[in-house]
Amino acid sequence: MALRPLTVGDAEVMSHVLADPTLYEFTGGGPASVEELKRRYAIQTRGNSADGAEEDQPRGRP
Repeated sequence: MALRPLTVGDAEVMSHVLADPTLYEFTGGGPASVEELKRRYAIQTRGNSADGAEEDQPRGRP
């Protein structure tokens, strides 16, 4: 098994993985829709802000 970066295309599969309501028992909320996951993943994977003012920082670094 190999790890790879998250992509918007992962939303469909992840919606099934995250569908179990018991995952939210202590944190509240509930499962996100495929469309909501796509929106989230698009933001998380874009690499920098839309205007270029904020550049992506490698994980684990301030």
